[in-house]
Amino acid sequence: MSITHTVIRSYRDESGVILTGSTTVTDDSSLNTSVTVAISTTNHEVDWAAVRANLQSLCIYASQPVTIKTNSSGSPTDTITMTAGQELNWSLSADTVGRCPFSADVTKLFLTNSSATLTVQVEIRAVAHLGN
Repeated sequence: MSITHTVIRSYRDESGVILTGSTTVTDDSSLNTSVTVAISTTNHEVDWAAVRANLQSLCIYASQPVTIKTNSSGSPTDTITMTAGQELNWSLSADTVGRCPFSADVTKLFLTNSSATLTVQVEIRAVAHLGN
């Protein structure tokens, strides 16, 4: 089975000119999840795993500020802090492996919502090579 995602990036300067580029990524597996993190929740555990060497593209979106820790809540491999409405896009072909937001394989995610009034919606989309 072939899975295709397209990473689209845009940039607008003060003149209003928008520069847009896209990268189409195709491989054999998608690693997608949608998570709602309740108000004032620390280390909401999410079963989402990825072998870093197999990742071809990744998009993480957060509707509100959220902190994402990988593999452990106490001694995470990586900590990603996102702001409201932020979208993190990465693809192997456009950004190289060194710019991947994960420095190692991921076994679990731990999400923290520090807001006392707002839930957070986190969307993760990824294409990976699993050899199927």
